[in-house]
Amino acid sequence: MATRSGRADSLSTFRRLLSGALCILVVVLGLTAGRPALAAGLDPCDRGESAFTLPTGTAAGDVTLRLGCARHAGDLRTLADSDDDAMFQITGHGAEYQDHFHDSMQRLTDDSRRAKASGTSLGEFLGDRFTLNRPGVVPPTGEWAPPALAFDGKLVTVGATLVVVIPAGEVQATVSFWQGVVITVGAGAITLLAVAICGVAAGALPALAPACGPFSGFFGGLFTELFAAMFDGQSLGNSEVWAKAFWAGMVGAGLAYAGGAIMNWAQEGGAALALRLQTYLRTSFYNLLVWLGARTGTRQALDSVTIELPELMPAIVARGRQALEQASTELRVMPLGDSITAGVESSDNNGYRRKLFEGLDIVAGDVDFVGSQEAGTMDDPDHEGHPGWRIDQITRVADCKVAQYKPNVITLMAGTNDINQSYDLSGAPQRLKNLINKALAYSPRATVVVGKLLPTDKSGLQPRIDTYNPAIYDVVRDLRAEGKHVIWADTSNIQASEGMQNDAHPNDGGYAKLAYAFYFGIAEAMDQGWIRTPEMPEPSAPCDATGNPVDDGTALGSGWSRIGVIAPGMQRPANYLRTEIAEMNGDRRQDYVQIRQDGSIRVAVNTEDEPGHITWPLWLGGTGVFNPCSTCAQVGTGSNPAAPGNEIRLADIDGNGRDDVVFVTEDGTMDAYLNLSLTNTSPPGWTKMANAGPAQLQGVKRAHIRFADVNGDGRDDALRIGDNGRVHAYFNIADGDSLIKKPKWVEKLSWAPGVNGASLNSLRFSDVDGDGRADYLMVGTDGSVHAFLNRGGKDAGGFEQHLNWSNASHYPREYIQFNDVTGDSKADYLVVYRQGAVRAWLNRGGNL
Repeated sequence: MATRSGRADSLSTFRRLLSGALCILVVVLGLTAGRPALAAGLDPCDRGESAFTLPTGTAAGDVTLRLGCARHAGDLRTLADSDDDAMFQITGHGAEYQDHFHDSMQRLTDDSRRAKASGTSLGEFLGDRFTLNRPGVVPPTGEWAPPALAFDGKLVTVGATLVVVIPAGEVQATVSFWQGVVITVGAGAITLLAVAICGVAAGALPALAPACGPFSGFFGGLFTELFAAMFDGQSLGNSEVWAKAFWAGMVGAGLAYAGGAIMNWAQEGGAALALRLQTYLRTSFYNLLVWLGARTGTRQALDSVTIELPELMPAIVARGRQALEQASTELRVMPLGDSITAGVESSDNNGYRRKLFEGLDIVAGDVDFVGSQEAGTMDDPDHEGHPGWRIDQITRVADCKVAQYKPNVITLMAGTNDINQSYDLSGAPQRLKNLINKALAYSPRATVVVGKLLPTDKSGLQPRIDTYNPAIYDVVRDLRAEGKHVIWADTSNIQASEGMQNDAHPNDGGYAKLAYAFYFGIAEAMDQGWIRTPEMPEPSAPCDATGNPVDDGTALGSGWSRIGVIAPGMQRPANYLRTEIAEMNGDRRQDYVQIRQDGSIRVAVNTEDEPGHITWPLWLGGTGVFNPCSTCAQVGTGSNPAAPGNEIRLADIDGNGRDDVVFVTEDGTMDAYLNLSLTNTSPPGWTKMANAGPAQLQGVKRAHIRFADVNGDGRDDALRIGDNGRVHAYFNIADGDSLIKKPKWVEKLSWAPGVNGASLNSLRFSDVDGDGRADYLMVGTDGSVHAFLNRGGKDAGGFEQHLNWSNASHYPREYIQFNDVTGDSKADYLVVYRQGAVRAWLNRGGNL
């Protein structure tokens, strides 16, 4: 107990030290209230000698950041080449902190020298080191301007002071330049301060030492995002601002070792520290904010935090804890698109991919870029970018490659070549929507992040881009309204001057901004809880030179023809239950039926389009929704009533070539709603046939009951399946001379005796050889199929065995159905995903 108490006391001491000392984090960019405002010309030399005067009240553990020009820097003037050079001085105060300040500053200085030797400018070094996202900041005009971080200069450590020198020739007297520089240098100063404070605290609690790096990264990211938000005119009373800031802080911490401690601290003391931040900014920082172009209302925004922040902290902490959970996320990312995806005209051929990978590698447990192409110097150069390809061509390669790699994130840039070639521009948005739908069907666990087309100064193209981009947004909006995981990556901050003066390819700076846009799109997907463990990749599916799938017999064997996804699925309502394929309109091509929990169905009709393609218009127009049993939604009582949709089975009870809707209760009682109509264009009558099933099945559990036409008379028979695969059949014989003939059920015990390895879950009954009789099919856990062709059943011709009628597809057994989607009377091999997408292999006779 003594040891535990001692550790608690040490941790409490650390937290008190942290709460007291970290309030200085917000002083980093501070000017005292008595200092003059900076000149309207944004020239630090106008501030005079007072620029480097230490503020009164500086205490041990404080860090001050002072900004002026070299001529006023006293003894440190010799570090500059010109009196007009801009100079930041970051100084750490207090004897017990001096060594920690000096060591961390010296390490930063040494790193910057090595970076400069490799050709990296000071601005690039600081930007890469301290800001994952270089925030977009807003000048007084309200028009977006990117922060200018492409400045050079040097870092020098003198004792416990870090000096940042920016040559006069690199200085720009613009708001955006100073905003970018101050944010970046300020993030570095905060990081140095947090390292020093944590280093001192670790002396009392050594276990904290390994966490000092993550702690410093956390506070650097937190401050950077808050300061950027203020420049953007956002209120610090907005929970989303703080949540995003904590996300940025967790990114800086690596979302790893110290994450839990950070969240515990935020929950216990975060509000107090943030209120100190607000107080300091309000009283001492206001002039600098005005000088840097913060919008009017800054003081009011700061004041609002006093009232609102304590209420915001639970949401902030919840977001942070969610970020920690996402640190173990597996990301399998497919960069998909055209030459921009391939990285054309970037200096290293990485395009946006390297920076995106590096950002994701911080926030996810495992990141793998996938695709059949490779380009660039990055360690993981895989992608699916094809220079010169239009949307329709990218769609064809997706038929192979999205299906093969099964990414759970797709970053999509498509449409630039449609614009360049003026190729059916009015149809481009629909082609893009089709591509996204197909991608989600090929990889149902994926989120698609769709990039806005980049601007260009190439003659005649920008008006087309300006027409197309809003249509992209509408596509994303509509798909999200359907419940699909699609995100808009806004690239509005990329300018044509960033490499696109004469073509469509950005330079390295433009590619970096594109990476950030995709990064925050993926971060949004994480926030939404959309990122799921990716599915197992499929065996390789080769494509020809145009991206079309090559029919090599496929993994199923020579008796099957792979055609890929035939139905991307339809909008899934909140009461969605499952999808089945059944014959609803009598044209012998089985249709798409969405079954809902309330007992209603929605039907899309299997309609032949161009060869090899199927379209799915809604049945009889309108919404395609039908409610065969209008009273069934009230089935069940109490707080958890039964879902009628669970009772639905689709089977042709009356032999008219259309599947009826049969409600089978848990104990085997059946009511059929007959799918009757005069013509193919007439709505179904849904005539009720009560107690339509065999009396022998009453009392049998619903899971053991199936329907299939096993005697070839066009009427589906009822089957009772045993746990070992034995089947008792009840032949559906038309009874009487009336137009609607109620079945007379003739029992055939042990119609199929069962086979070794068969089980309730492995059996399917469907006609795979086209003789009109449903066959006995056993599906393995790997998707392989042993077929026992129905030659009349036991004592009437038996079964003809064909092992490995199809080879393994490696899809989960529960996804596999057999239905005829081509109208050739032979059931095809279908994979029906839980989300409703359908993949098909056409039956060419099976593997005989």
